[in-house]
Amino acid sequence: TADSIITLDEPAGRVTARGHPVFTPAGGDPVESQVVVYDINEERGSALGARTQYRESSTWYVTGDLPSVTPGVVYGSETHFTSCDLEVPHYHFAADEIKIVAGRVLVARSVHVYFADVPVFWLPFMAQSLGTGRTSGLLTPSFSMNDIVRTSGGYRRRVSNVGFYWAMSDYSDATVALDWFSENFTSVTAQIRYAWLRQFLNGTVNVRRYWRDEGGTELAFDTNHSWRMDERTNLRLSARYSSSTDFVRRNSFDPREVTESINSAGGLDRRFDWGNTSISGNRNQYLSDDRVEMTLPSAQVNLSSITLFRAPSARASWYNNLTWSGGARAERRTVDRTPQPGETLSAAIADIENVSGGVRSSINLGNLSWSQSVNVDRASVFQVPLDRASSPQILGTTPSGRTLVAPAVEESAGTLGDITQTNRTWQSSLSYQQTLIGSTTLTPSLSLSGNARRSDTINVARDRFVSAPTRLSFGATLKSDMFGFFAGVGPFEAIRHKVTPALNFSYAPELSSTPLQARVFGRQAIQPRKEFTLSLNQTFEAKRRPAEGDTVQAPSRTATPAATEGGLSVAGPSRASRPDIVTLLALNTTAVQYDFVEADSLGGLLFGFLTTRINNRISSDFLRGLTISMSHDLFADTTIVLASGERRPERRFAPHLADLNFGFSLDSRSALFRGFGLFGGDEPAEEPEPPTPEEEVEDPFELGTALGNEASVIPRRESRAAGAAAVARGATRVGSWSTHFSYSLTRPRSGTGRTSQMLTASARLKPTALWDLSWNTSYDLERGSFNDHVIRLTRDIHDWEARFDFSQTATGNWAFRFEVALKANRDFKFDYKQHNVQANQPR
Repeated sequence: TADSIITLDEPAGRVTARGHPVFTPAGGDPVESQVVVYDINEERGSALGARTQYRESSTWYVTGDLPSVTPGVVYGSETHFTSCDLEVPHYHFAADEIKIVAGRVLVARSVHVYFADVPVFWLPFMAQSLGTGRTSGLLTPSFSMNDIVRTSGGYRRRVSNVGFYWAMSDYSDATVALDWFSENFTSVTAQIRYAWLRQFLNGTVNVRRYWRDEGGTELAFDTNHSWRMDERTNLRLSARYSSSTDFVRRNSFDPREVTESINSAGGLDRRFDWGNTSISGNRNQYLSDDRVEMTLPSAQVNLSSITLFRAPSARASWYNNLTWSGGARAERRTVDRTPQPGETLSAAIADIENVSGGVRSSINLGNLSWSQSVNVDRASVFQVPLDRASSPQILGTTPSGRTLVAPAVEESAGTLGDITQTNRTWQSSLSYQQTLIGSTTLTPSLSLSGNARRSDTINVARDRFVSAPTRLSFGATLKSDMFGFFAGVGPFEAIRHKVTPALNFSYAPELSSTPLQARVFGRQAIQPRKEFTLSLNQTFEAKRRPAEGDTVQAPSRTATPAATEGGLSVAGPSRASRPDIVTLLALNTTAVQYDFVEADSLGGLLFGFLTTRINNRISSDFLRGLTISMSHDLFADTTIVLASGERRPERRFAPHLADLNFGFSLDSRSALFRGFGLFGGDEPAEEPEPPTPEEEVEDPFELGTALGNEASVIPRRESRAAGAAAVARGATRVGSWSTHFSYSLTRPRSGTGRTSQMLTASARLKPTALWDLSWNTSYDLERGSFNDHVIRLTRDIHDWEARFDFSQTATGNWAFRFEVALKANRDFKFDYKQHNVQANQPR
């Protein structure tokens, strides 16, 4: 098309157009120019003073002379191209020659980069992908200007992401990349990804091999897999590994990586008509002390409830609707410790293995319940000195709340050896729940239990199990909800205080035992029990005042049509909407257990407390972001030596704050600042939040960040969608800001350990429409110094983005980078960086 003249030379098969002609090739973008000459036979045109654009992965505007334009290939001479859509672009590339393969790539040589009309850079060639799909090819190497021209003799050059990308199929791809860090290491990273969405199958495998300059190799990998085989079966695996935790601490620039443990987890879940099964495992590798804790396998089978003599409740007899349920479990947990320099070999740093399993069953008939369980636990400690007696060591708890204990050493052998202790326990209990008033319930119970033990540390119990006397115990639990109501304050119509106490008392008579049983199981397993347990939880709730005129349509109970009056539909009665219920304060406290017999046997009232640490957790819906949890050690236990040389335990009530953790968040819309009009808080409270953008579906094959991520040692790639989501969670409006603070305290009693205090903070700020600032840090209050920093300052420059990054880890490694990158092609950038690792510091 043209606004002046189009001439056809039929014998030559040539069309000439003048007067702002527009040439539109089949399947391509229109080409505007001053003059167009088109050869019909060859389907090729020439355009002088042309302007066209290509909308593929990004929009590129090309101007200049195009000697040859075909549907597949365009050649240009003395052309300019840019991604800036302004009439006078902020920047452009000027190339002597250019070739554009439609839908694939733009290639130019002898390229000058102009900001406005000022040349700032020259490139021998430039290539820009125009395709929307994945294409095999070379990766863009990552390096900065000072990696080419060093600004100081101590700078260590680094070049990464030198490799190849292979799009194997529609469902998989592979990448291999080289990373060279001068005078430190050379590494190769390989990655395989697959995503078969119709089969609900996706995963990735990242493997990185290091060759250290001083000799030796290291291996690290990260892998994630997920497969939902069918509606009942789910397979998952997430694994991370490093062959040397010291190598991670010395070379990582990621503050998270040097402080977090290296965790792996996986499992298979299957649901059947008769129940469900689960097989899982996990491995945690701690960088602080090279400890490795692993649970493999952890298997569970839970049977679906079976109802016998089913009948409607209106016609049911006392024996109808009897239900039975059961299950089984098995677990193996190991702890591998590496002795640190200066540590003496002992049971506290030995390798440990715990194997446990059990079955359970429960029969319920109305409020009557009969349950049974059988459990087997075996605890082993490997290669520990047997030259002195030691006490049982508590290793921790399982996810189900079961305590893991390493056995005690009773004999003196003077050599290294393995210690194993096995316990077989069984229990059968009968309980009945009786409702008294309202939600108050009384549950009496009767239980029968037994135990058998075999231990390597007791000669008489080394080769056979020794059974404890069968114990019969009685108990009762009283639980209730009590309420107190108060007048409303401010926006609240009423306030309710809810207290949920629970009292439990259990009694077990004294057992007759043999000297062998008393030796194997100890005094506490034989003596009578009179235990009292108290738990108390409190909640303060408030009901907001309903807004005036806030009504909702009452639900209709029939399907009759609405009546009409005067041609208008009458919808029927309306009722006020249910006011919002807000939890002002919730206080959860752990139960306190007391044994009267234990207090009498040890000759002190305080020795009856079996609970020596109490935990409290405070939360609130009204003060969003505020969480407080604390633990107190209630007693100080000591041992005094009498004049006769006898040792006697002594306990005094001395509450001691052992742990404290709290955190809170503030932003520019917080009520505190909005009320005083500070820091952008003068916006009206009723102003709605900006709409949340619709979540984009993440491309499973999106390249994201460079595979050779220089910050982390263990390969980990985060997609651009994940990064965009993190930014969206921060400040989004001009002048808005958000902060989060958290504090953690570990404070053992004097002489039993080292106190640690850590304060972490994060902040996001958007001072203008073009600037963004974020800062994350942690401060060690005991050392009086910062642990780590992550600072990012970003400036939007229309088609470019300038970014300043600084990170410092707790190990002292730091990295600094200033980068200006083109949004349409982030591989085209100007940057400067500096870094320093512990490996380069004098020792």
